[in-house]
Amino acid sequence: MKKITLLSMLLCMAVSVFAQKSVLFDFAASGDGLPTAATTEETYTYNGYEFTMQNCKYSEGYNGGANYLMVYQVGKGAKIDGYVTLPSFDFKIGSITVLTGSSASTNVDVALCNGDEVIETKKLNAKSAEFTWTITGDNIGTRYTLKVANAYNAQFQEIIITEASSS
Repeated sequence: MKKITLLSMLLCMAVSVFAQKSVLFDFAASGDGLPTAATTEETYTYNGYEFTMQNCKYSEGYNGGANYLMVYQVGKGAKIDGYVTLPSFDFKIGSITVLTGSSASTNVDVALCNGDEVIETKKLNAKSAEFTWTITGDNIGTRYTLKVANAYNAQFQEIIITEASSS
C-alpha cells in the first residue's frame, strides 16, 4: 500500500513539474477594454494584460456568429498594417494559437513577428479553425506580434499563449 501511495505522489509531482501554463484571450466572450472602431497604434488593457494594436477593432459576430477581434488592412492598394502585439509574460512562450472567426477570410496571411523579424507566416485558410505557431528560443518577456501580411482581414475569436515545455 505504501508503494502505491508513494508512486501516486511521485506521479502527481511529475505532472505538476511538467504542467505548462496557458493564457486564453477569449474575444468571443468579451471585448471589454478593446477598441470598437478603427484605431491607430494604441495600447489597450484586456483582462489585465496590455496589448498594442493598430487597425484593429472588437466586432460582434456576423449573422449570430461569435464575436471576434478584427485585424485588418487599411484599404485596397493601401499599406497593409493591421496588427496586434501581444503582452509579455513571466514564462517562455512555446506556442501561440489563434481561433479564426466564423466569417473570416480564408485568404488572409498572418505573420508572427518578433520585432521586425518575421518568424513564420501562415495562411489562415479556414473559418472557425485553430492555427498554431511554434516558438523556439524564446526569452521571458518577449512580445510577439500577429500582423496581417496581405490584403485581407483576420478575425480572432481566441488567442492562446502556451508556455514552452520544460523538458
